[in-house]
Amino acid sequence: MSVLFQFKEPEIDEKATIINVRDFFTDDVPKLEEMAGRSLNSMLSSPKLDNVGTPGTHLNSTEDLMISSVDAKRELRIIALVISQCTDNSRDILTWRYLKHLSLAQIYELYYMTHSTVWTHTNKACLEFANRYSHVDGGHDLRIYVEQ
Repeated sequence: MSVLFQFKEPEIDEKATIINVRDFFTDDVPKLEEMAGRSLNSMLSSPKLDNVGTPGTHLNSTEDLMISSVDAKRELRIIALVISQCTDNSRDILTWRYLKHLSLAQIYELYYMTHSTVWTHTNKACLEFANRYSHVDGGHDLRIYVEQ
């Protein structure tokens, strides 16, 4: 037991966290990609800067799009960093499953493993990603906690 610190973290609901990470990769990441994939050139070519900097005004829609695109690119860079920091096995599974969109059957063939073994590794990869993403600067906590 630590003398100075209490390291007890809340209990994580692994099953719910795995589902949350899968949903994140299948729902949120494609939206971020779409936002980041917008043509920055077309948004920057003729932005409307009317009333910029005057009291009580808000950013216009072109500027909002530019900020959204930049934020999406930043978020994708964070996600890529977290994946790159995962163990080799988790990094491969996350990349093949969620970035290259391989089916589980294709992953079985790549790994020469059974369905249940690949499924177990996929679940571990999701949990590892959730833990790492929650600790990286700018990341988010995808973990779901057990109600106490």
